[in-house]
Amino acid sequence: MKFNTQEQQLRQLLEQIDTPKVDNLHEKVHQRLTQKSPFSKGLKMTLATCLCLFLALPVAASTPTFQKLVYLISSEMIDALQPINLVSEDNDIRLEVLGALNDEEQVVIYLTLQDLNGDILDETLDIYNYTLDGVSILNIQTIDYNKETKTATLRLQGNGGKHLNGKSIRFGIQSFLTNKKFYDNMDVLLDWNELLSTTPEIITLGEHDSSGGSGLITVNDTAIQVLKPNQMDIKIPGLDFVTITNVGYVNNRLHIQTRWLEDNIDDHGYFYFTDSSNRRVNNKSWSISYGVNENNETEYGRIMTEYIFEISPEELSTFNLHGDFVSNDTYTEGNWNVKFKLDSTTEMFTQKTDIKQGSTTVAEVKISPLGITLNIVGELIPEDWQVSLILKDGARKTLSSRTSMTIQDETTLKFSDPTLLKLENIEAIQINDTIIPLPE
Repeated sequence: MKFNTQEQQLRQLLEQIDTPKVDNLHEKVHQRLTQKSPFSKGLKMTLATCLCLFLALPVAASTPTFQKLVYLISSEMIDALQPINLVSEDNDIRLEVLGALNDEEQVVIYLTLQDLNGDILDETLDIYNYTLDGVSILNIQTIDYNKETKTATLRLQGNGGKHLNGKSIRFGIQSFLTNKKFYDNMDVLLDWNELLSTTPEIITLGEHDSSGGSGLITVNDTAIQVLKPNQMDIKIPGLDFVTITNVGYVNNRLHIQTRWLEDNIDDHGYFYFTDSSNRRVNNKSWSISYGVNENNETEYGRIMTEYIFEISPEELSTFNLHGDFVSNDTYTEGNWNVKFKLDSTTEMFTQKTDIKQGSTTVAEVKISPLGITLNIVGELIPEDWQVSLILKDGARKTLSSRTSMTIQDETTLKFSDPTLLKLENIEAIQINDTIIPLPE
């Protein structure tokens, strides 16, 4: 890899740093990246009038903030990162974008947020509203929090871009959440015999009323049937921000409907069943979020969440219902943004293909150090499709982190890994039984 003068200076500085080792860090980062949210976020807030201080200026690569990044990521990642080192300050919160790595379709950015007064940020930081030009799918996760310096280090991944090499992009944060409270393994005591003694009223959700969902139910589904809102008022012991508002069977599936406090931003949770040995029951489940007006008519929103389970009435008496919930205490708004140009930091191999299974065709396969991209025509490939790498030493590596973007009948599917892929060590890509060799 060729380095310019700035990169050579940066590398020399980094090699002089004696940093501790962190065990299992890649695994921890991977676990955070693959966590699923029960619904998508989407809330418009009116910004309060405030005096904003904004600046974007280079920062020396030898600052303690950048040095700390060295032991949070691999040396290979440090080698590949393009130094950015731009700062934006607002409301006594300092954003610093440290470095970026990209191919034509995906970008990974490392950044920090520091609390200059020390009374807002904590280890529960959750970036709520944020933007990045040129990509369609965003995921941002906190990978470290330093209590002494009140500094959070974050990893941002953007997918679904086109021709990112050489493109100027702007990254911005508009709001974040802190001081989260976690309520795990809460007992949800329901009298199933009483609740299911009558047939519930069922309604059809409006076509544009859902703000998100999980499982097989998505906002693109039509004729989604849910329980009539707000027919019950069942409190969960120990929780004051969520109420069970209806329970019943719809199309042979159990529905548990909840209502969240309107003033609380991004409170959320989910239910699950356990057996007599307190082990979780692995039954299929889904969720759908929507709004409701004063007449109990559905509308676009997220105040209501309906949890759906594939479980029979007979099984309910043998299982216990539990839930994990999260409430947010502090919501902070501001204007933190920087603009920078992406360099061509990674190589990419592209191969036209004609891999078919049913109505699904993989028309093109791309691989870069950031992962594998499949361009698909037709239906999205099932979750059980196996995409793996065959290494030259005979080992195999499976990429389990997956993101997708669909436009009409064409889907871009990206399989990524928290560590960089070394293309020189890869013999071939395997998609189910089809092997695609890489050029020498």
